[in-house]
Amino acid sequence: MTKSLDAHPPAATDIDFGELAEDLVILSKRIRAVFGIALVETDFHAGQDHMMMVLVPGTDIPVSELAMELDVRPSTVSKMVDRLAERGLVVRLPDAKDNRKTLLRITAEGVRAQARIRTVWAEVGRRLAPKQQEEAAIMMIQIKRLNEAVHAHLLRSR
Repeated sequence: MTKSLDAHPPAATDIDFGELAEDLVILSKRIRAVFGIALVETDFHAGQDHMMMVLVPGTDIPVSELAMELDVRPSTVSKMVDRLAERGLVVRLPDAKDNRKTLLRITAEGVRAQARIRTVWAEVGRRLAPKQQEEAAIMMIQIKRLNEAVHAHLLRSR
């Protein structure tokens, strides 16, 4: 990792939030790359896996709601749905209450794909987690808290 060329490095007791931000950006890119490599065997691309895992069998979801859940624009969801619908993993349905809206539903094949994705996610998690269970549990709690904080920030920013 590259470090900034500060003339005076921070004291050991100071938290360098710039360094934290840099580490988070790099970590997020690396983790997404690891998942992308692992997903090759499932024939999913980065982002498609997350979308598939958000879908609940037997429940229709509006594109706009799915976009919010994924923290992406509805147009991004539409592009992903095009590809997944071609594979028979999701179907588009009209919203009986509002013709302007489109609902999505996961198919039986999509549910089977979710199981494959879940297996890949679990394997990646096992590889990246600390070997000590107590340390892994602490890390999981910290990641969940960070995820909640980032999600809350995104909601306030929109």
